[in-house]
Amino acid sequence: MKLFVYTIAAASMFVACTNSDAKQDAQKMAELFCKQNTIVTQAKDLTDSLVLKQLEEIEEEANKINKEIESKYSKDTKAMETFAKTYQEYILQCK
Repeated sequence: MKLFVYTIAAASMFVACTNSDAKQDAQKMAELFCKQNTIVTQAKDLTDSLVLKQLEEIEEEANKINKEIESKYSKDTKAMETFAKTYQEYILQCK
């Protein structure tokens, strides 16, 4: 009986951690999206090398996070749903 209770507690903590991780990853991705959006809307010349460098750095970071997300949540539908919902909430708040 004790083993069963510990197993349920461990599973609950794993789910809570996974959802927390998904929310944190979604927030990171949304922040990159917002940062990219700000750079593009404020840029006077999108061919400016500084602007392109900034956008490239954001893209590299986003690709890195995306690979992590794919490996973390590829088989966890609930975590992906949490990620998607949180990501949408954050990008709607972009300034």
